[in-house]
Amino acid sequence: MILNNFKKGFTVVELMVVTAIFALMSSIAIANYPSFTTRLSLELLAHDIALTIRQSQVYTLGVKALAGNFPSWGVHFEASDAKHFILFADKNGNAVYDKGDDCGGADTECQTKYTVQGLNEITQLCGKYGISYVVKHCTDSGALIISYLDVVFRRPDPDALSSSNQYAPPKKYSDAYIKVLGVEGRYSYIYVT
Repeated sequence: MILNNFKKGFTVVELMVVTAIFALMSSIAIANYPSFTTRLSLELLAHDIALTIRQSQVYTLGVKALAGNFPSWGVHFEASDAKHFILFADKNGNAVYDKGDDCGGADTECQTKYTVQGLNEITQLCGKYGISYVVKHCTDSGALIISYLDVVFRRPDPDALSSSNQYAPPKKYSDAYIKVLGVEGRYSYIYVT
């Protein structure tokens, strides 16, 4: 009979090597965590804004009723309020957000007021029109500075009707965009065509 005299297990050196590799990988992950969360929160804000714009399009084309009526739906951005944007029902059909009382009330077009979380904010609103976008209206530059941007959808047209205090309906911008800014100077754009 032959006896196996081998002991099973790890040596101290093997355990130290594995522990050192684990510590190195953990320190790399922990060091990159703040950058990851910053980038993620900015991407989530951009997606939330894009989805809210898409939601207004779906509500309009899907004929979402509001108190027995079937209004157009849109999203309102205010240059003076970098921490909020509003989903609204265009009750009077003028393709512009008309401020009223509290959001959700019977006398207001505001249906949902979204709050931008954390250190992120909406920093720039722009509308462009003309061939090759010759003219651009923005909240912070250009000859004509805008104070708000409305993105509205009217049935049956799936294209957005974007307007501001400088370029009001029935005309529309051929293109609009919203710039969101996060910490560390990171930014993202939401384009509406």
